[in-house]
Amino acid sequence: MKKLMFIIALLAFMVNNGIADDLLPKKSYPIEITEYVKKHFPSEKILRIEKDIDDNKAEYTVKLSNKMKLEFNSELKIVEIKARKYQDFPLSVFQPKILELLKKDYPNCKIKSWELDRNSQEIEIKYNNKLIELEFNSSGNLMSTHTSSDTDD
Repeated sequence: MKKLMFIIALLAFMVNNGIADDLLPKKSYPIEITEYVKKHFPSEKILRIEKDIDDNKAEYTVKLSNKMKLEFNSELKIVEIKARKYQDFPLSVFQPKILELLKKDYPNCKIKSWELDRNSQEIEIKYNNKLIELEFNSSGNLMSTHTSSDTDD
């Protein structure tokens, strides 16, 4: 009985302190997230949404049926998209300026991830057997590129 009480107390502590993620039931999925998925990933299904409380702010991790992972901040704005491997990435998520640069300078590139920070956004691509990280400012202007050889798909 003491072990059971200890486990319950430990789980309660973890949940209250943001150590454990909450798996949201389907009926509690935030509409902003479901609408984003419908718009940019229309053929995919949401497998699950986890809500994590960190520093009293909610963050949401969404797993899709194509194995992509989406991260949303406490304002329910997308901040990160990651693919398991380089796969079809919805181009609709990019600003027109960024999309234009990708099509012009890196035609047929494979995209692995996109991340939005406070003042910048980063895209990881594979192009001509090279891994390239592109960093843009919030307006979509290219700020820097970092290239490395392809070591893993």
